[in-house]
This record gives sequence, C-alpha cells and structure tokens, in this order.
Amino acid sequence: MLLLTPLVAFYFLRDWDKMVARIDSWMPRRHAGAMRGLAHEIDDILAGFIRGQATVCLIFAVYYSVALSLAGWISHHHRHGCGDTDLYPYLGAITGLLASVIVASFQFEDHSRIAIVAGVYILGHLIEANLVTPMLVGAG
Repeated sequence: MLLLTPLVAFYFLRDWDKMVARIDSWMPRRHAGAMRGLAHEIDDILAGFIRGQATVCLIFAVYYSVALSLAGWISHHHRHGCGDTDLYPYLGAITGLLASVIVASFQFEDHSRIAIVAGVYILGHLIEANLVTPMLVGAG
C-alpha cells in the first residue's frame, strides 16, 4: 500500500484532465449539466470529509502528546508510538489502548500510572467518537 498509493495518485494527477474529458464524452448531453452538478457536490463532500478527518487527527495527536506527557509517560528519553494507532481508522482505538497499556506496564510498576495511561486513551476515544468527529466530519 505504501508503494502503490503514491504511484496511483501520481498517475491520477497526471492524467486527470484526460480521464475527465473521456468520461465527459460518455455523458448524454441532455443530462450533462445535472451530472456535472452532482460531481461537484460529491467533490465538495469528499473534500470536507478529508479536511475534517485531518483536523481530527491533528487535534488528537496534540491531545495524546500533551495528556501522556502530563501523565509522565512521554519524556525526552522515552518516545512511544502507541498514541498514533488511535489516529488510524483500520487499527482502531482498541489497538492503541492495548499497545499503550502493555508498554506502560513495562515502564511503570505503579498500577495507578498504568490506569492513567489507559484513562487517557479511553477519554480520548470517547471525546473523539462522541464530540469531535461528529462535529468536524459529520456536519459535512
């Protein structure tokens, strides 16, 4: 995926005008205006969705960095990437939570510190799923 996505994106960007012209030539002329209007509406909705998702990712990258720093888990000596997993939809919040609790259990002997790390992830997911994503992405 890491190699294929940029390659496909490059060719789409390079040949976009040709593809649009070809598809436009297939449209029945009497419906062309309505179909173009629908295409622009779809474009606007998808662009809004992508902007919203990017904003959610940025907000929660900051949230997890600050919250875990305050919890004493991230210092200039220890950087763990478990906070990043919650930002990727296919990995999900549960993967981020499990990875964080496992890493925190190796770093901390105090169970309350491990619970704080778990709480940061649970609170982050609740805020993201119930407030931030519906507000930024769902409003489309």
